Amino acid sequence: MESNELILKLDKETTLPLIESLGKSAYAIAVAHGFRGTEQEWLDSLKGPKGESFKFSDFTQDQLNELKGEQGPPGPPGTGADVDLSAYISKQDAEKLYLKKVDIRNYLAMLGDPKYALKTDLNNYMPTATIRNTFVSRVYADNNYAAKANLSDYVKKSEISQYTPRATADNAHQLLLNGNVWCESTSIDDVLTALIGNMGKPFPRTEFKPLTIPSANKGQQVVAVTGEPHYSVKVVGNDTPFTLDSTGACTITIPPLGEDDIKLTYHNFTGAKVAEYKIAGVQTDAVADEEYTENGIVYKRYGDILKMNISNNTVRGNFKDNPKNWNVAKKVIYANRPATLDLGDNYNSYGPYFVETPENVTFKGDNNNMRLTIATSTQASKTLAFDMNTIEWGAANNSYINTGIQNAGL
Repeated sequence: MESNELILKLDKETTLPLIESLGKSAYAIAVAHGFRGTEQEWLDSLKGPKGESFKFSDFTQDQLNELKGEQGPPGPPGTGADVDLSAYISKQDAEKLYLKKVDIRNYLAMLGDPKYALKTDLNNYMPTATIRNTFVSRVYADNNYAAKANLSDYVKKSEISQYTPRATADNAHQLLLNGNVWCESTSIDDVLTALIGNMGKPFPRTEFKPLTIPSANKGQQVVAVTGEPHYSVKVVGNDTPFTLDSTGACTITIPPLGEDDIKLTYHNFTGAKVAEYKIAGVQTDAVADEEYTENGIVYKRYGDILKMNISNNTVRGNFKDNPKNWNVAKKVIYANRPATLDLGDNYNSYGPYFVETPENVTFKGDNNNMRLTIATSTQASKTLAFDMNTIEWGAANNSYINTGIQNAGL
């Protein structure tokens, strides 16, 4: 009886079955051997994980030699011989006719005056088209604009007011001065300012400030006067005018005052004399109206003048310049021999005083906050600070000066 088994017979009694159920499918055999599942599931179970691809290094040299076949027959001839290369230059000709890119810089340096610029250098230049849109040409400028040098023939709009007919301004200026109205100059601005300032007032103007002259002392040569601003004063016998400033003040120089009066003339804006004055001479035999002595200082009143003789003073910071409170307009200090007036250490301001004998009178003060206002026959009134502790007469410049030791404030 035939069977589907393949049996290997080893001897008469011993046999070994190799394949049972010969003719069955592989799936059936798997089931017979215990697989549980569908045929597709069995097929899926036969597929393992994906392996790595073959690499050239996975083959031995013998295996590679076996993969190489015999040389094939020659291929058909190519068509390159028919290409037209007339539009191209050979490498040999290019090297003869052109510079290599790396040699360009050496070439430009060799020229000395380069005719070419690097592309990066063009950032410092403006394209021609941009220039035309931004600037005008020299020819266009010459045709449409005046050269700056030619403007000297023209007047600026802001300056046109200065070119009002000169005769009109000159006449107006002189007319104002003749009418006793001050006008600084012939400029239109000054003329208009004077006219506006006098609006509503009589013209010509007849009133003016009189000349005020303080009392003077024997030997005095400098006198401060006040009066009408811009008027002038002359000392008779001297044609040089002394002009009052815009505040109406000026200092005039006179011969040393003695017993004789000194005559003065007062002049308006045009120089015409409007009044006469005098500086009264000093009478040496005059008798004081009142007299008083304190701290060695002899006080004498002559009218509205107070004179203080400090020759024998014992003042040490307790100086009084009018202990009796007399009604005076001027205070004079003098000494018959060198003397020092010690004003002490305080914040006081002293003066104004007229020093009749400056070569004999010295002032002391120990605080730089102190102030002293003094005048002499040759020095107009001035205020000095006690930056140093001595104010004494400087014969070299005929003026009081500050000397001595440096002071400090309180």
